[in-house]
Amino acid sequence: MRICVDAGHGGSDPGTVNPWTGAREKDITIRYALDLAAELERGGARIIMTRQHDIFVPLSRRCNIANTGVKHNAGRSDLFLSIHVNGVENPAAKGWEIWTSPGPTNSDILATLIYNEVDAEYHDLHMRPDWSDGDPDKEGKLRVLMGTWMPAVLIELGFIRNSGDLANMLDPEWQWRMVQAIARGVWRYAERR
Repeated sequence: MRICVDAGHGGSDPGTVNPWTGAREKDITIRYALDLAAELERGGARIIMTRQHDIFVPLSRRCNIANTGVKHNAGRSDLFLSIHVNGVENPAAKGWEIWTSPGPTNSDILATLIYNEVDAEYHDLHMRPDWSDGDPDKEGKLRVLMGTWMPAVLIELGFIRNSGDLANMLDPEWQWRMVQAIARGVWRYAERR
């Protein structure tokens, strides 16, 4: 199985930034993406990454890497996982969420399996599901979800302006547990194929 792991933002695009601590989304996402890629590779997946360093990669290029594997001569990815951090002005906003493109697709199944694993791992984590269509993912016309040709999810680890979420995201043990939970969801999806 080929899996494209996308670390959101990078280089000249820091993503969302915590105004009090200076923590940047691009730095958090690359750490999680690299660890997730390593964990999935240990499980036998062939990994394609949109970035492995602090560089800017346009959204269209990220989709192209996933769709063609051109960056790695690897061929089209079977799954696309994009890692992000939420950023809204309100520091009370908190929680973990997962996004897919609109409509019923295999992405919904992947998102549900990942959601279930994260929810089981963290009994006290504030989850932000949208059950209005029968599954926990939120749906949106996000560029990397709309432009990829395989099951694709975008994971928001938490809110960078929320002190609790930020402390969790920066904690190495929390990070390890999150990576493990996401990977378990991916393997559960792979078992269905």
